[in-house]
Amino acid sequence: MNGANGVLQATAIFTLVLAFSLLIERLLEVLKSFYDWLDSHFDWYHLWTRRAYGVKAFVEHRRRLFQLIPPLAQAAFLARMSEMLLQRPGGGCGPIPVVSGDLVRQVHVRVAAKILGITIGITLAHWQHLDLLALYQEVAGGTVQWSLDRIPLDWRPGLGMTLTGVAIGLGSGPVHKIITALERKRDERAGVSAAVPSS
Repeated sequence: MNGANGVLQATAIFTLVLAFSLLIERLLEVLKSFYDWLDSHFDWYHLWTRRAYGVKAFVEHRRRLFQLIPPLAQAAFLARMSEMLLQRPGGGCGPIPVVSGDLVRQVHVRVAAKILGITIGITLAHWQHLDLLALYQEVAGGTVQWSLDRIPLDWRPGLGMTLTGVAIGLGSGPVHKIITALERKRDERAGVSAAVPSS
């Protein structure tokens, strides 16, 4: 990838990757809304209430196992459980954890959406042969070649496309950070090349 053609090609790849990530985000929002309607229409809250009782039994069992452990260790376990359910680090968990069917449902829907998004992202990356790992290797000027030496040559394109698909599936936030890092690396390399006089 050299000169104006290289920059144009990289820009096209960045645009396509970002567009796919935004498309997946919108698709997941539509699917989640459809699932919310199904959940409400068919009264699936019974299922989530049963799951909440299962989580309650698990936590109670762990609390019994922790009886001989200092309260600080128990508090760490409860805080971690609250963080998983509420998605708020250090979520102000008290001595008695609160578990509800709605919180359990949110965790399951969040995990299912991530898995579905990553699956779609990997499919799109392989379909369009999008490989940000190869692009990073090229932008870095071979400085990361050593990290791929142990991976068979036939696997490298597939690995790069799979990792690109994972990034796409995680959403536009991670993709934007990756693109920003790649552009910064490319600009640094261009600056170094310009500073070195040609013989």
